[in-house]
Amino acid sequence: MTARRPLLVLLAVLVLAAVLGACKSPERLSLGEGEVPESVPDDFPIPAGATVGPSVVDRDAHRTEVVLNLSLAVREAAEYYLVNLVSSGYVVESSTGNDTGWTIRFSRDTLRGTIRIEGAATGCGVVVGINRS
Repeated sequence: MTARRPLLVLLAVLVLAAVLGACKSPERLSLGEGEVPESVPDDFPIPAGATVGPSVVDRDAHRTEVVLNLSLAVREAAEYYLVNLVSSGYVVESSTGNDTGWTIRFSRDTLRGTIRIEGAATGCGVVVGINRS
């Protein structure tokens, strides 16, 4: 009976994954790489030379996440975003960090977002999350 238990657990996990996966239709969730998703505002600041990595757009949750790789240090990237968010009409709600990581929360009208900057071997990685309500 104990030999069957792992199989039952595996079966339960597979059924749960199938049910949860069915809740999100393919039209509502899109994955991309190498391009900024259309759901990111046209005036959202993206540093020159940024490499666009993976992105996820969840139309049901009105959420977009995109990964950028920059050749800037963490503090330089944070300064870039702080200056350019404000000059593009966004409000910086909070900004905290250090040389290894930084988090910026911003808003504009019904848009809310977070920028997470993490140090890398060369430059930094940035995850931009945008929610529209």
